[in-house]
Amino acid sequence: LEQLLGFVIAEEFASPLVVPADLVSAVMTLAAHLFENREATVIGVSAQELPFGVWDIIRERRNYSF
Repeated sequence: LEQLLGFVIAEEFASPLVVPADLVSAVMTLAAHLFENREATVIGVSAQELPFGVWDIIRERRNYSF
């Protein structure tokens, strides 16, 4: 997530209590997604991207553009 955002979350915000709720939600969503899809490959199931809401948060908060 930090690579996609272009900054280190812990360095960008003064304390863990100041981290915006949308970034906390994105990290929790990614953790849940990776927990449910632990295998590198699953036979018979199509590949899955990042959960939808995570891309929206990244798009709003990243420090660079293409």
